[in-house]
Amino acid sequence: MRFLQPPLVSDTIETHIKAQGREVKTFTDIAASLGYEVATFSALRNEIARLSIVNPGSILFYRGQKEDYQRNEVSTIMPSIYREGSELAPPNTMTLRWQNLKIASRILVEELNRRKMPDCNAVKSRKLIQWSILQHYEAALTPLTDVTQSLRVACSFATLENTSGTAFI
Repeated sequence: MRFLQPPLVSDTIETHIKAQGREVKTFTDIAASLGYEVATFSALRNEIARLSIVNPGSILFYRGQKEDYQRNEVSTIMPSIYREGSELAPPNTMTLRWQNLKIASRILVEELNRRKMPDCNAVKSRKLIQWSILQHYEAALTPLTDVTQSLRVACSFATLENTSGTAFI
């Protein structure tokens, strides 16, 4: 089994983090630092290339967000079912969201049965597949987090209907 080790960062990002008085020893060190700003997709692609070079044994995944969701001043990637702005949703809200997800999953399966959709046994029997469909069509909040190996897709999600002029990858 391969253990997760903190990723190596490019010289540019290491200098950026150290200028904030932080170390680059753990994932939290990196997530707690201020984001590294780039002005263009080309500049972002170049920085990602540097990260790929210093992490040759790693597969990079990306997530595009309209805002930097932080908890205790550390950037997070929190599934929508748990999120209330940048904070955790209150327990009663999460309970309702889980109930809604359960109902939406049941309705999805019932609808597949009603329409006699062929080859849907995997959808009918696996909650994760149901949740991924519900999340894709924005029919329910789920405990899943969208990540992609495509930098372009992540950037698209971060900028879609985003009027702030800032996106987070």
